[in-house]
Amino acid sequence: MVSIPTMETPMEDFTLEHEDMLPSTPPMSLTDPVVPQTMPIEMKMEDSSTISQPRQRRWMFPLIILILVTIAGCLLFTTRAWVSSSPQHAVNAFFDNVESGQTAIAYTETAPVFKKVGTLEQFEALVKDKPQLFFSKRTFTSLNVKGNEADARGLLTLEDNSEVPLRITLVREKDTWKISGFSTGDDAK
Repeated sequence: MVSIPTMETPMEDFTLEHEDMLPSTPPMSLTDPVVPQTMPIEMKMEDSSTISQPRQRRWMFPLIILILVTIAGCLLFTTRAWVSSSPQHAVNAFFDNVESGQTAIAYTETAPVFKKVGTLEQFEALVKDKPQLFFSKRTFTSLNVKGNEADARGLLTLEDNSEVPLRITLVREKDTWKISGFSTGDDAK
């Protein structure tokens, strides 16, 4: 039997029969804060090992990073291989090396046919004697590729704003384009 306190009955007189059926928790007063009980994330296994839910997902972040780095590397390698094997890249690299004073590198990266025409010393003398051929503004108007040969044609704009025809021939050796010759003026037409 439960007696409910009323205004006439003091709280001390409040009693419950069958107290043994109540949960075994300490009594709470009305002023105690209510703290919700949370379930622990960890689960105990039969072999006394612990599985933590955040640990189960820790492998995902490095895996995602690895996948992204792999994709970026493949794209970079593929794009670089495609660009470096183009005739345009070979022409630009040749003139960039000459303009930066690296004539030996420019000469080394040309085709054997180009090297049969003259030695490195002769090439360096040509660059020194006719700098307008290498240090002028170049504008290419056409590029024809047939198999392993390419022909780039355009104009050199000299310091006095006169334009001189320019022709560069290239060959592909082992998937790399190399300059096989160049000509200017009437020889370039």
